[in-house]
Amino acid sequence: MSARADQPTLLALDILIYLYNKSYLVKGSELSETFNLSLRSIRRIINQLRDLGYDIEAVAGNMGGYRLTRSSLILPIRLSAVEQNHWQIISDTIKSSDVSNKYGILKTLDIIGLQAQLEGNYATSIYVTQKLSDDVHNKVDKIQAVIHKAMKEKRRILMQYNSFEWREFRPQQFQIFNHVLYIKGYLNNERDSFRTLRLSRFKDATLSDKKYSFNEHFEYDNDKSAFSKSIFKRYDVEFKVTKDQHDILDYVYGDHQSIYEESDHYRLCFEMEGDQMIKQLAYQFNVNAELIKPEHLKIELDAELEFMLRRHL
Repeated sequence: MSARADQPTLLALDILIYLYNKSYLVKGSELSETFNLSLRSIRRIINQLRDLGYDIEAVAGNMGGYRLTRSSLILPIRLSAVEQNHWQIISDTIKSSDVSNKYGILKTLDIIGLQAQLEGNYATSIYVTQKLSDDVHNKVDKIQAVIHKAMKEKRRILMQYNSFEWREFRPQQFQIFNHVLYIKGYLNNERDSFRTLRLSRFKDATLSDKKYSFNEHFEYDNDKSAFSKSIFKRYDVEFKVTKDQHDILDYVYGDHQSIYEESDHYRLCFEMEGDQMIKQLAYQFNVNAELIKPEHLKIELDAELEFMLRRHL
């Protein structure tokens, strides 16, 4: 399977977890032998992880190797998909709010997750390790402040987005997904100008003198957008789970969950929102469970797996 832009491959994630569990500098040869990969492949995966925001130090020389900086990692207890979603809602609500000392509060939230993990003796899994560079982080904060003021005063903004051309935008609602901040609104008065824009891709933004009355059709346009469908659209989901992987059935993954026993497998059925969340769950199950429904996501996953196999054969 191929990785999305904001998620490493399962192999890269395995290497990340391996580095996390080592307190010493891990030589490339150790990673090569452990994961049966060439040194060139190891370097490529390390670079991929760095591009995604993971802080991996490389020390040259006979005593050198790779070391993962763990200070930015968030390791909550192992949660079901539904519980992860609840945790994420809390974090996202704080991130998009106007509260003072926002980042101190988020740090406290991380500590709560760690403390619950330590007291409960749960096995840990890496949940969030990405962070923006300082320059991008400061730029996003600046853009967010401008948009907050525009929304409060119901004014338009002038923006440079993915180009040096200045355009008007009518902001209406923030959205956080997978720890990325977006703004939803319209380029003009036409409903088909609805857009979901990623704040980190703004080059600049400033307040306009022009007023803006929020579009009364926003909720409908938002629900129909490709972005919202990939996150919020509710599906009937079905996985085929082999009999020797019945531990998967111990967890709750969605609403109205049911388990049906067949001759050689189990059918795990539930309701879940969002293409991205369903595909992420399928990635986590790996070969232990096969996605059957929704059919269009099964086709996408099969195509991604075939693409990945072609790249490595």
